[in-house]
Amino acid sequence: MNHLYKKLLLAFIAAILSFSLVGCSGGGVNGEGGGSYDSGAPLPNGNAFNLKGWSEIKAGHYSSAIASFNKVLADSPSPQEEADAHNGLGWAKARQNSLMAAGRDHFVRAKDLSYDAKVGMVGVYLNQASKEDMRQIVQILAMEIGKNNPHFNYSPNPILSITCADLHAVLAYAYAVLDETEAANEHIEYAKTLEPGYENKPVNEIIKMVTFVNR
Repeated sequence: MNHLYKKLLLAFIAAILSFSLVGCSGGGVNGEGGGSYDSGAPLPNGNAFNLKGWSEIKAGHYSSAIASFNKVLADSPSPQEEADAHNGLGWAKARQNSLMAAGRDHFVRAKDLSYDAKVGMVGVYLNQASKEDMRQIVQILAMEIGKNNPHFNYSPNPILSITCADLHAVLAYAYAVLDETEAANEHIEYAKTLEPGYENKPVNEIIKMVTFVNR
């Protein structure tokens, strides 16, 4: 694996495996949302355990988070609660092992009802890095999350520190590997507008990699 690719992978993995409050409300696209993580309303039991799981992830208590999400699955959850629990399990196991593949099975089970699980799969495909994996990244980001809007916005679970700029930069990288230079450049330029001072942020490592591939 060449040095620049390692920097790309580390930049993205650092983003998706780091957890901090980033000022966004629940996961979703273009303001649509994909579930609320702090609505202030009374919560059914499954949702309460999902919330507890994310609180444990934020605190770095991954085994406790896994236990909380498993309690949801053991208590006849609704389809959305089940998907949210599997999404949480995916991220908890990925963070616990510092390896996105550790969460893959859970992301697969949650992705139809969770944008955050789709992003987890992007991390899995990026780690594998074949051309077919890049096609899968385009499918997820451009079509499933972006809905064919090249300027889509993504608001993650507020405990994930990934940004919309990160996703546009990764999508640009996937396009660059697939020799779709125009699409790659469009997403890089949009990523720059989303991330003021991007030169000093992790997303810049992805931008450098796209520039290298586009040569």
